[in-house]
Amino acid sequence: MNIRAQLLFLILFATLIPALVAGVQFLERRDAEIADARQDLEASAQQIAVELNGLIRSTAQLHFGLSRAPELDTQNRADCSNFLADVLNEYPQYTGILTIKPSGDLFCDSLRSGRKINLTDRRYFQDALKSGKPLSVEPAFGRLTGNAVLQIAYAVRHKTDELKFVLLASLDLEKIMRSRSRTLPRNKVVIALADDKGVVLTWHPDGEKLRGKSIADLPLFRFAQWYPVEEGREDIEFGGVSRIWAVSTLPDFPAVGLHVLVGVSKHDLLAAANQNMIEALEILFIVCLLVFSGAWILASRVMNRELAEGRRIRELNEKLEQRVLERTVGLEAVNQELNREITERSRAEAELRIAAIAFDSQEGMMVTDADGVILRVNRAFTEDTGYPAEEVVGQTRAMFRSGRQDIALDDEMWETVQRAGSWQGEAWKRRKNGEIFPVWLTMSAVRGNGGSVTHYVGTHIDITQRKAVEDQLHKLAFYDPLTQLPNRRLLLDRLGHALAGRERSLNQGAIMFIDLDNFKTLNDTQGHDVGDRLLVEAGKRLQSSVRQGDTVARLGGDEFVVMLEELAADSLLVAQVKGMAEKILGVLALPYQIELQTEFGKHTTLNYQCTASIGVTLFGTRGENVDELLKQADLAMYQAKDSGRNTIRFFDPDMQATITSRVALEADLRNAVEMGQFQLYYQPQVLDEGQCLVGAEALVRWCHPQRGIVSPGEFISLAEETGLILPLGLWVLETACIQLATWGRQSDMAHLTIAVNVSAHQLHQTNFVNQVLEVLAKTGANPQRLKLELTESMLVRNIEDFISKMALLKSMGVGFSLDDFGTGYSSLSYLKRLPLDQLKIDQSFVRDVLTDSDDAAIAKMIVALADSLRLTVIAEGVETEEQRLFLVESGCHAYQGYLFSKPLPLTAFEDYARRVQDKCPPIPQTIS
Repeated sequence: MNIRAQLLFLILFATLIPALVAGVQFLERRDAEIADARQDLEASAQQIAVELNGLIRSTAQLHFGLSRAPELDTQNRADCSNFLADVLNEYPQYTGILTIKPSGDLFCDSLRSGRKINLTDRRYFQDALKSGKPLSVEPAFGRLTGNAVLQIAYAVRHKTDELKFVLLASLDLEKIMRSRSRTLPRNKVVIALADDKGVVLTWHPDGEKLRGKSIADLPLFRFAQWYPVEEGREDIEFGGVSRIWAVSTLPDFPAVGLHVLVGVSKHDLLAAANQNMIEALEILFIVCLLVFSGAWILASRVMNRELAEGRRIRELNEKLEQRVLERTVGLEAVNQELNREITERSRAEAELRIAAIAFDSQEGMMVTDADGVILRVNRAFTEDTGYPAEEVVGQTRAMFRSGRQDIALDDEMWETVQRAGSWQGEAWKRRKNGEIFPVWLTMSAVRGNGGSVTHYVGTHIDITQRKAVEDQLHKLAFYDPLTQLPNRRLLLDRLGHALAGRERSLNQGAIMFIDLDNFKTLNDTQGHDVGDRLLVEAGKRLQSSVRQGDTVARLGGDEFVVMLEELAADSLLVAQVKGMAEKILGVLALPYQIELQTEFGKHTTLNYQCTASIGVTLFGTRGENVDELLKQADLAMYQAKDSGRNTIRFFDPDMQATITSRVALEADLRNAVEMGQFQLYYQPQVLDEGQCLVGAEALVRWCHPQRGIVSPGEFISLAEETGLILPLGLWVLETACIQLATWGRQSDMAHLTIAVNVSAHQLHQTNFVNQVLEVLAKTGANPQRLKLELTESMLVRNIEDFISKMALLKSMGVGFSLDDFGTGYSSLSYLKRLPLDQLKIDQSFVRDVLTDSDDAAIAKMIVALADSLRLTVIAEGVETEEQRLFLVESGCHAYQGYLFSKPLPLTAFEDYARRVQDKCPPIPQTIS
């Protein structure tokens, strides 16, 4: 090898060694960068998990407060939804808050959607049904909002451990993760949440298309399932991109199955390092090129030198090579030591970052030594207390005592910390400015390797706002928002205490139920705003009219209740109560001065006078209950209304008995309609001497299981008032038409008609005509054998509507009879227009037709009127042969009454019909 080649080889060797060293250093820096990125990702994943963990605990505290709110323990869905909407405004981190009935049905929600949803398939609801597990957490997509949420449910139970309802708050994971993605320590970091089934809940950034997709079969989710066996991993490909990933789960709620995934692309991570490597290689190539060029020129010159010079050069090269080798070895040792220091420093910095993030959370934190001397506080602590860190460090926790906290509670707290390692609960603290504020305090003991306490860590959350909400909830629950008087709930509570106290006192009390007379008229004419101002003024007058210890409450609308207590139980008790009631009547009757604002912005004063009706009941002499007393006072108030208003009435037990009997009868009647406890009786309608049967009137009877057969006179008016006459009347019509169809197939019964009484409520129905026609079509009855009986009193109003309905049915063959004719006030002009077939003489005229000349004249007039209008006539209530003979002389030949037969059950009526069948001559065509 000549000198030139040797020189070139030496230069090449000397150049390659630094290149190799630089390459090794690049690889080590690359590995360090990846390790540092992995630690950052793990720290971020843990931090997000800790943050979600804290939000779950904060939500649990919110649930605990809301579970005591009486607005949630209500049957009013709108009030409950409005209340939850107000709560949601204070906590924007939730998409919604709702309550679920024990059946799984949604009762109310903060979005006031009004939707009907059953949530029994949700895991959190099924967990809530399990006794001993009040809190349940489940990641899901909200059914109301469609967003990815963390469903945090809290089972609210009665004292008997029976489920009352389930509180559910939906934590907006989308909003939380979007906000968190902007605070990550590295650029282009992917942050995602997945549930234990591999469904992607959120993916940031640009992960809208992935939301709701399953990654259960991909390596990324298998890596998440193996956590913490694999705490960090690189080169996991997802979506065509290879990334470094870190994963974490909720530390206190691992069963939720929520995986926090944080990843960064290796290409993005090493882009800067790769660029630096490329630039270094380019510089090295230029240097090598320059060196080789110079070496080539130098070698050319060296060739012309003497051999001695060549040997000297070789010696110098050897020395140079030795020095380069020694320097290289030294550099490698230094680089290795430097890499170790960098790795250790990176690990320590990552741990410090995690600790700093946890310490600088939103909760105030304080660290003390084993003697309680404060060593460190975080920023949230100084903001809450107003003390800067330099004033707190070195002091003891006693400087924050408020004086409101019981010493025994403080001792119990520290005893629990020493025994169990931690304590949490409500406490009071004092700020630097002297202000006392409530906190949710958690104290934990930190123990060393030997088991002895080395430090104490305390965290607190300012719950001033929560306390304010609880106070507001209490006010909303127990006081009327308009008048600020106690509401029904507080009144019932005080009345219950008063009744319980009667056992220990000989004194008595009184309840006054007060209703403002004609208040609705003021509301309708002047508006609800004016009515509200009158109610406020009336409440003030009532408060000023009673004693200090008495209660004035507003139940709603214009109804007030005054509860008088500690009244002497003597003979003057009634007079004393009456005197106070008369005083209240006088105060309420004074004119009210109500300012009104006109449309031009001017003010005017409305002078309004309003009286009241007062019902009074006494208590303390017998074993009353709260509901019974209020009902008694209410009944007495309505008695005062019926007595002309602006008066006072005391409760009358006879009135209570009447109401109770009526309520029981109404309940039995409703049950009778549902159970079909009715039967039709048929009273024959005959001609002349009663030997020719032409039809029957269908009369309903109630077959009561205890009382036996009940006549219509006892329950028809109640059925009219309650609206039960509609289903009952339809049943009578259908049953009668079924019987007509049955008789129509029997030659000896086919000529009979059935008269069915129709109520005014039935005739007022818009579909009455269609209803009758549908029954006829369904049963197959001959409409010409059906006669509908109307009463004269039904024709007082809506006569035109009645005429049109009657005409339609008349055109289909249905007949009409005017019952109780002569007892009402029918206009003859209307009577002439009605499509009637028959007039019926009322039994009140027939009863005294032989002894009362007026009744006899009316009976004759009805017969003459029917003849002039070409109508048939029938008399009801015929009981004696003398009455029948008088009617015959007057021109009436059709009868119905006990002279011939009382109303009979179906079988007995058919037997009666067959007995008279052979005696009946041919039926005149004029008799329907």
